[in-house]
Amino acid sequence: MQGKQTMIKILAIDDNRDNLITLQAMISDAFPEALFISSTDGLEGIELAISNDPDVILLDILMPGIDGFEICRKMKADKRVNDVPVVFVTALRDDKNNRIRALDSGAEAFLSKPIDESELVAQIRAMVKIKNANIEKRDENKRLSRIVLERTQQLEKELSERKKAETSFIKSELKYRSFFENSIDAILLLTHNGNIYAANDAACKMFGYNEQEIIKLGRNNLVDLTDPRLPEFIERRKKMGKVRGELYFIRKDGSRFPTEISSVIFEDYSGEIKTNMIIRDITEQKKNENELREKNEFIQTILDNLPIGVILNKIREKTTIYMNKKFKEIYGWKTYEINSITDFFKKVYPDIKYQNNLFECIITDIESGDKARMHWEDIEVTRKDGTTRIVNMVNIPLYDQNTMVSTVIDITDLHNIQIDLTQAKEKAEESDRLKSAFLANMSHEIRTPMNSIMGFASLLPEEENKELMYNYAKTIVSSSEQLVHIIDDIVLYSKLQTRLLSCVSTQFDTIDLLIDVKQSFDLPEFKKGVELEIDFINDEHHIINSDYEKLRQIFTNLVSNSFKYTREGSIIMGIRRQKDIFLFSVKDSGIGIPVNEKNKIFDRFYRATNVNTGIISGTGLGLSIVKELVELLGGKIWVESELQKGCTFYFSIPVSHHSPMSN
Repeated sequence: MQGKQTMIKILAIDDNRDNLITLQAMISDAFPEALFISSTDGLEGIELAISNDPDVILLDILMPGIDGFEICRKMKADKRVNDVPVVFVTALRDDKNNRIRALDSGAEAFLSKPIDESELVAQIRAMVKIKNANIEKRDENKRLSRIVLERTQQLEKELSERKKAETSFIKSELKYRSFFENSIDAILLLTHNGNIYAANDAACKMFGYNEQEIIKLGRNNLVDLTDPRLPEFIERRKKMGKVRGELYFIRKDGSRFPTEISSVIFEDYSGEIKTNMIIRDITEQKKNENELREKNEFIQTILDNLPIGVILNKIREKTTIYMNKKFKEIYGWKTYEINSITDFFKKVYPDIKYQNNLFECIITDIESGDKARMHWEDIEVTRKDGTTRIVNMVNIPLYDQNTMVSTVIDITDLHNIQIDLTQAKEKAEESDRLKSAFLANMSHEIRTPMNSIMGFASLLPEEENKELMYNYAKTIVSSSEQLVHIIDDIVLYSKLQTRLLSCVSTQFDTIDLLIDVKQSFDLPEFKKGVELEIDFINDEHHIINSDYEKLRQIFTNLVSNSFKYTREGSIIMGIRRQKDIFLFSVKDSGIGIPVNEKNKIFDRFYRATNVNTGIISGTGLGLSIVKELVELLGGKIWVESELQKGCTFYFSIPVSHHSPMSN
């Protein structure tokens, strides 16, 4: 089950209230839970952005007083709202300078009016992701810096305290008695055999016995004062002469506590071998160590679960001391696999400008305090497995520790989203351009036969000459057929796009189909220097199970298209059986198709640039319809062509195709 989505806040600034109403309708339809905020005044819009912190700002360019560019610059300069993505919404779609000014002012995207709802929805979703990524990156960097600094300061403090506690040494025999009597640590003096012969006040307080009681218990080698590890400790003392370790001792009241022992064998003034044992109660230290370990584990858990990579480097030594889990995932390298930072940069950064001098640049930035340059953005890195990623890097210097903390965020997906948005924008603009061209062309194509119909129809009532009346009527019929053909193309394409067209598969002979198509073009207007032929092999099996009418429509469109662009020569309809498919072809000797336009020729509304549209009519839907019909029958279509030498359209259809009825 998906979690409940966070409510999206969208601010629209446009001096035209009708535009705001249209935007609100689109947004309410796509995002029912969204909060829509609007303003017709630029300065008021800035105040609304500051007070409401929207996820996306839709901003018109042409505003009275202060225009959209200045509004955008003001918001991007304000830290309170500069994380909010701005999308310009304007009717100035063909003004390149306005687009450049929009990006220079800090906008993240650009929408052209009239607004396509699907593009608007895609832009809003992408902008919400961008805002969340910006906020997450900013907050995580601050939080990580604070955690690392606090941990470092705490470790420094604890290390300093421990060093001070461990610097207590006996400097001379003359001062030893004072040290013995006033030491805060328990001190026991033992004979070579391990018997206690002296204990200081601290020892008495620690164990709860007086000195005589300790000496008496000590004649049994401290068995009654400590845990069973003591014999092992004594043996180590005899062999090594100097021992440090941890043991648990037992007080008079029976309580057990941890200690740290330092034991040194020395020779006294009489030459007798004795042992000096310093005992420190480390109950609090153990407690602190446990707390510190828990804190370290906690910090380690946080670092390893951060969505950003973290690496710690020694600045002067140029060595790596730590990588978190995410950093290893991003780069694919482990700490022990890196010999030096320089070596690491050579492996990771393929661009030569980052290889040898990146670390030096970072150090220079740190020393100069140039915080702006400590953010490295859109860097391409090579992982250990050879794949590449796009990352942003932030370097945080810890001067006193000679350490640099670098945070890395993988923005590959965001980068790809931006590329996809750009491509979608370009595609939408191209589609809009083609649609406009199609509508203009369609208007011309429909108006031409309509003018003929209306013109000659108006002449009929007044004309008495039967021959002229016959010619007028013939022209009206021809124009009507042309108009019907145009409308049929539009209706057929519309059905294909909405999947309202169904397939009715029957078994028939493909040769009969080609003969049928050939006879339909056996008219005077198609016999002016161009011959329509059929090419097939007699001994092949030509029976197919498919939709007769749709296959006939494919051939009719292709042959009709060839007649348009072929002034002399031939048009050949071909058929070959290849295992489970029939390979059909329509070859002509016409004007051909430019090489760089072969991939576009099946796009809707597209007409090749080498076509004189003033002489050769057409809606730009014929080949698009052919492609849709071929795919509906389970086949594929492609074209081979050479300018001024003609072209050949190939399409394959399964021998037996059963397509489900479309709804």
